[in-house]
Amino acid sequence: MITVAPSYDNCKIMGRHMFRNSVLYIDFSASYVEFEFTGKKFSAVIRTDNAKGLEIFVASVGVMINGKFEKRFALDEDVKEYVLFESETEEKVTIRLIKLCEAAFGKMGIISFIHDGIMKPTAYKNKKIEFIGDSITCGYGIEAKNENEGFSTKIENPYLAYAVQTAESFDADFQLVSWSGNGIVSGSIPNDVDEASDSFLIPYVYQYTDAGGSSFAGDEEFEEWDFSKFQADIVVINLGTNDCTYTRGREDRETAFEKLYIDFIDYIHKHQPKAEIICSLGVMGQELCHVIKRMVDKLSTTDKKVHYLEFEVQKAENGYGSDMHPSLATHNLMMKALREKIISLNITGYDK
Repeated sequence: MITVAPSYDNCKIMGRHMFRNSVLYIDFSASYVEFEFTGKKFSAVIRTDNAKGLEIFVASVGVMINGKFEKRFALDEDVKEYVLFESETEEKVTIRLIKLCEAAFGKMGIISFIHDGIMKPTAYKNKKIEFIGDSITCGYGIEAKNENEGFSTKIENPYLAYAVQTAESFDADFQLVSWSGNGIVSGSIPNDVDEASDSFLIPYVYQYTDAGGSSFAGDEEFEEWDFSKFQADIVVINLGTNDCTYTRGREDRETAFEKLYIDFIDYIHKHQPKAEIICSLGVMGQELCHVIKRMVDKLSTTDKKVHYLEFEVQKAENGYGSDMHPSLATHNLMMKALREKIISLNITGYDK
């Protein structure tokens, strides 16, 4: 058997990532490694923090073989070897190891690959879409039976959610920077709290490779993300659902939300100048839709690269995921709406 550390030479790496002491850390939702393998058996040795013993937050990953989802498993020990593929006869297959839970929960560090054959990275694609969001983009509770099933990482699945499915429908590479309960001016707060939860907002997280997992990887300070690693054609922002628990229809707070949102768009434009930006909201409530639409209308007079998409509010007839989050059926409707919006922008390569 051959033991090798993960590297750009042996696997395609998608999503924000970092190497520390030869360990590859990929923590954001739907981040993955992918490669062609010819042989009989392939394993990965993976490190995790095991969510500090909280079972509902244990890291969850999936394995795809030749584009088909084959299995899902929990990273149930601090360091363990997991068999990704095994056959009695030698086969040539494409293997994707994908993180199914978000950076807010269990961490994931790939220490090594162990196999008996030949592996090489799959090719990167010409089209690239980045998604910035909260729990909706993470696929929070999407595999729940209904809204009464409590959340756990076992039923979170970004691969089934609107973002990844939209990218896959265009045969585009993708990366997600999404974090449950987060926002632009405030994270989600209870009704009896009146102060913003503003210590770890998405515009802050977005600057870094992995602000959530850096300490687990051994860093004392956060590493600034190298935007040259992923220059998107399209950036889709789906934020505001958590902010509205703070803004509560107050004009001063909505103005603060709008100002910080504009600053965030400016930051994205600075680091990804060719990207078309779609500002979306609405599936779990439309309280801040008018603010985002107003903002986009203002920006559109000088910046033709900013667009607005209002998702239809989810309906009971389509069911719900955990904690009233969108169901798989609703995510499919979101994907169709986003596809139509992207096609309407007449971006080269995204016309069908």
